[in-house]
Amino acid sequence: KDPFYAERFVVQGRRLALAFHRGATSAAAPPSPDTLPPERFTVTHTREFALARVAPGTPVLLRLPLPIEDETLRDLRFELVAPPDTDAALDAAPGRLDVRVAAPATPTATLGVRTSFVSDPSHRSATRVPLSDADRELYTRTVEGIVRLTPRIRALSDELAAGEREPFAVVRRFVDFLIDRLTCGVVHYDELDPAAPLHWVLDTGWFDCQMGSALIVALCRARGIPARLVAGNLIIPAAAAGHFWLEIWPGGRGWVPIDSIVGDDVKLKLINPL
Repeated sequence: KDPFYAERFVVQGRRLALAFHRGATSAAAPPSPDTLPPERFTVTHTREFALARVAPGTPVLLRLPLPIEDETLRDLRFELVAPPDTDAALDAAPGRLDVRVAAPATPTATLGVRTSFVSDPSHRSATRVPLSDADRELYTRTVEGIVRLTPRIRALSDELAAGEREPFAVVRRFVDFLIDRLTCGVVHYDELDPAAPLHWVLDTGWFDCQMGSALIVALCRARGIPARLVAGNLIIPAAAAGHFWLEIWPGGRGWVPIDSIVGDDVKLKLINPL
């Protein structure tokens, strides 16, 4: 019953989203993301590695994150951010940068990677590649990390689907349940049951971006809809942070991203998905 969500959280979320749409007002529905022009972003990730147990001079492999290039992210450039005179061998792969260096004499080592890329939401191909059998098996698994299909989750999925068979219509019901019946807030991860982590969300009525997304993924998989949890980053300048969302595969549309914490805007986007 706390008005904070409606009066502050939703209002702030709308302002952050509208910051990319110059001239748009919060009184109107947010424009579709695919109307945004291409824009270059520069992002720096920094990690501190604990190396106290490694003898100085020992070769070590340290890993930093990289953006994944696809239809909407292109022209990726990166450079290592390291102390002067660092002798490092770099090996880049999709989503990661492996850095091979000699362990320093200090107990920790701090490295970073500065990336630059062009984001182009409108550049999404209409051609869809069918989901392979291997990927379908992977993204419908009953147990994967915090995604666990317990009898309670299956029963909730059946109840919410209520006989509906069209995949996107089913997913809309799952998202409506999350937004209408639960509240986005702080999750106490030390209280989660490893055997049924999503039950905490249902018992307390609270979810964050990771647990809310994982719940929808589990509900989708219970209906045979391929779904996956995605970890990444918000690149909104005013609120840059780590973030989780989910992607579903509703037939021939390819992977469709859904953000579990944008409130009523989620419903709006699901009506007319990309």
